[in-house]
Amino acid sequence: MAKPVNPGSVLGGRLPVMLFSTLKGLAVSILLILLFTVFVWMGALPDSYLWVFGGLSAVLGSFASGFLCVRKLQWKALLLGVLTGALFFVLLYLLGAIFFARLSTEAAGFLIYLVISVCGGAVGSIAAVSLRRRLR
Repeated sequence: MAKPVNPGSVLGGRLPVMLFSTLKGLAVSILLILLFTVFVWMGALPDSYLWVFGGLSAVLGSFASGFLCVRKLQWKALLLGVLTGALFFVLLYLLGAIFFARLSTEAAGFLIYLVISVCGGAVGSIAAVSLRRRLR
């Protein structure tokens, strides 16, 4: 059962949980990127697959963000999933800008990763609701 919140605010104090869930999803994504980089470094995968695995790690990280946030808050699942996916994208983009000292100017890549992150968060939130209903 969801805790009562301040009705005057839209998210009602849920932002810290969203941020913490997004950081957990970001950690999942970074670990997957490191794992795929090791496979490429060992020669098990060609270098051209690195972009594919970057997208896959973004999907799985945003999925984890949406899933964890909805499992914790149990409130408006699809909205939380989309918001955590967008927050995941913003954090991922800022980390990329910090480590590479520039922002990407490629509009297509920007939009693709935004859509991937938002959709991954939404699917993760739907999966969390589906799992919760099965466990009852």
